[in-house]
Amino acid sequence: MKELNELVELAKEFDASNTVEAAMAINSQFKAAATRETILAIAEAFRTLEQRAEAAEAAVDTWRKESAYNLQGKNDAREYIRELEGKLEALEKQQPVAWLVLNSKDGYVERNPDVVANLEGSGLTKCKPLYLGP
Repeated sequence: MKELNELVELAKEFDASNTVEAAMAINSQFKAAATRETILAIAEAFRTLEQRAEAAEAAVDTWRKESAYNLQGKNDAREYIRELEGKLEALEKQQPVAWLVLNSKDGYVERNPDVVANLEGSGLTKCKPLYLGP
């Protein structure tokens, strides 16, 4: 880009020149500086900058897509957590429908809550509540 800056400076000097002789001298310098190699070097520098800009845009697009995907995933997870919390709340409100009485190696099922209260209250056995839902 050094070559481009030199050409820009010469063009500015040409525009600011007050005499024909000064303008002709600057024009000669400009022609000498604006060689085929210089123009190709400037074009290559612009191509490189253009490629870097395209790569940066692609990286930003990828980042945006990944961010949107991650955000959607987080939103989905939050929704799933709320759903599970609701189910847990419903399960916590649930009352047992029967109890497994663990007084022998096989145990048995008791449906009467008063009997279970008496069994556990007497300390004779342990009872495990059984629920209808999962």
